[in-house]
Amino acid sequence: MTTSEGPQAVPSVNEVSGTTKPRVIPTNQLVILRESELDCDLTTAIQRVRDDESTNGSRILIVGAAESAEPQEVDLEDLPLPRLPMSIGQVARCGGSQALKSTGERLAAKIESLDYLLGEANHAIHELEAATQGLAFHGGVDHVRVVRDVISWIQANTEDLQQEIAGLAKGFEVVELGELLRDVQGQAETFFPEIRVNSAPAVGVECWGQASTLTEALFLAIVITAHRISGNGSVNIEAERIGESTAIRIFGLGEPVQVHAAHQMRRLKTIIVDHHQGRIVPDSMGPFGAGLVLELRCQP
Repeated sequence: MTTSEGPQAVPSVNEVSGTTKPRVIPTNQLVILRESELDCDLTTAIQRVRDDESTNGSRILIVGAAESAEPQEVDLEDLPLPRLPMSIGQVARCGGSQALKSTGERLAAKIESLDYLLGEANHAIHELEAATQGLAFHGGVDHVRVVRDVISWIQANTEDLQQEIAGLAKGFEVVELGELLRDVQGQAETFFPEIRVNSAPAVGVECWGQASTLTEALFLAIVITAHRISGNGSVNIEAERIGESTAIRIFGLGEPVQVHAAHQMRRLKTIIVDHHQGRIVPDSMGPFGAGLVLELRCQP
């Protein structure tokens, strides 16, 4: 790869693929010539750039024909594929999940009994309401309707409790993401000496899930992203609430490459999609970019 210097600095890039007149960006300070895409010899392509008034003072970057425009594949054996270390924090999270499961299973039996009793009460109110239709006693029908409304409100709250208790029985809770990010950040860096993991402040950003497996999911996402930038650069994490969901964006800054981490991606999908009913989507750089977004529910 060589360069031909012009008189200006180099903050921006423009692709030229051998067209009669190069496409340029407003600053016109750097033009890239890819030899594999030119429709003429390199000397002629350079002369075209110099003859064009909009690029005659630009710097020229020449990319050799051997360089592919597609992401290069990397042998995964060259980089580590670690499992999440069992830190003190992770041990505590696993123990907390087990405690929540026990509590949830115990409460589930109680809420099931309450739901049965509410069903019986609804049936009795329905019969009473039918029996009082047309009766002349003062306010009788109105009183029955008030009782029905109260029972309906109790029923709605019971259904919410059922959903939350079902989550507790799986070890789910409201998880504060800042704590999880602080834990996995340093652990990931120990396996990738040339990677720096940076997380934006996530104070008050929460989601509904199992803390122990969410920590594993974050670690897996960092490892996959580290491989997508060849283990060299930085992995950045941003978390924010968007409506009823929490979006966690993990993206790499470095030279993107195409990798195949099938086992890690399957495990990540199992945790986020199957276990948490969330989503995994490419970030704003697209499916071949070095980043992904984990979307999770904020509430049960």
